[in-house]
Amino acid sequence: MKKILVSLLVLALCTPAMAASVTINDNGDGTGTIVVDAGEPNAIVGLALNINATGGNITLCEIDGTANPTFNIYPDAAHDLEEAEEGSYTYGAGTPIADQEAAGEVAVSNSFAISVGALNGEETPGADGASTVTINIEVDANTNICVEENALRGGIVLAGEGGGVDINGEIVCGDITSGPACWGYDCHYRGDVDGDCDVDADDITVAVAAWTDYNGQTDLGGGKIIDNLCSDTDSDGDVDADDITDVVDGWNLGCGTCTPI
Repeated sequence: MKKILVSLLVLALCTPAMAASVTINDNGDGTGTIVVDAGEPNAIVGLALNINATGGNITLCEIDGTANPTFNIYPDAAHDLEEAEEGSYTYGAGTPIADQEAAGEVAVSNSFAISVGALNGEETPGADGASTVTINIEVDANTNICVEENALRGGIVLAGEGGGVDINGEIVCGDITSGPACWGYDCHYRGDVDGDCDVDADDITVAVAAWTDYNGQTDLGGGKIIDNLCSDTDSDGDVDADDITDVVDGWNLGCGTCTPI
């Protein structure tokens, strides 16, 4: 295992031969993705990137979801286990979250490195890498995310003769926003803007107001003041014909299973 780890490190430190793109995508609901794309037919078999966050807090970081066939070795988890007992690491054990400046696995925080590798052979079948890798992120508030190569581990490694890859020496930054609570209502997708599990005149009133004043508020009386953006049923940053269609559907069809707020 120590030979494997050394090989991965040496490969990661190869002179970069080409560039890959890194894109940060915001879903607007407290989740987002970091997409690393080396382009077809290249296969990313090693990944070492720093992730830094400001504003909010990163609460979850996964690569291509929990079950990930793209990668089968977490070098920093292997380092920790091998330090404790040589030969104790098994493929697929550990997490991709690592210390930025030293070898070793750490917990998710606002400053960590992604460190993963893919090995494929008789003893470790099935991890071929991928031309595009998706890192899923969850935050607890509006958060600015910045991504850059990890200097210790070397950035991005391709299969075969692809060698090392850089991201043009750039620090790529983007926001992942946490939408308002109303976007999480059970029937929000049907136009229930106040969380009472139906779509009625109140919801229509707010939707009409939101058409021209997205960031304003509507006073429905009785102390009930609703943010107009709650009528944004598809959470895409505006209230348009699609959202009005959802409200009409909710008016006619109801919401189904729903827990009132």
